Amino acid sequence: MEIKHIVLRRKLRILVSVLFVAGFIISVFYVKDLSPNSDDRKLRELQGLVLSLPTPSSFIKIDETASSRHMDAGVYLYYLSNESKESVWEFYRNALSAKGWRERAGSGDLSFTRLDTTISVQYRAPPAGWNVAVSAVWQSPGSFAVTVPER
Repeated sequence: MEIKHIVLRRKLRILVSVLFVAGFIISVFYVKDLSPNSDDRKLRELQGLVLSLPTPSSFIKIDETASSRHMDAGVYLYYLSNESKESVWEFYRNALSAKGWRERAGSGDLSFTRLDTTISVQYRAPPAGWNVAVSAVWQSPGSFAVTVPER
């Protein structure tokens, strides 16, 4: 009787473990459908937002990437420019402040927030293929920070 009890407990543990893993795997497949970014809604909003952002006439667009998950989405634009970091910062400070974006201090890059969306401007010295990156990122409350992917 003791051996039957031990075998039954082991089988129960295995069953509980299998159900837990199966539940986790199923939730991974369906979690985005239940999020505010279902059907990439937030990604499409960000794509419209970056299209509406002003860009200095000297900017040459090098690349554009995007990501979309259940807790965050982002659109990243990469430019080559002969403008100085200071003039790029001044341009975006003026343009985004005029549209109601609030500058966020302390990130190292130039960042602006409005509700659950952040616009960031990175500048790095050439020759890196690009020297200015402008990103628009949506984050669901409680999600981890998303940064511009290194290229």
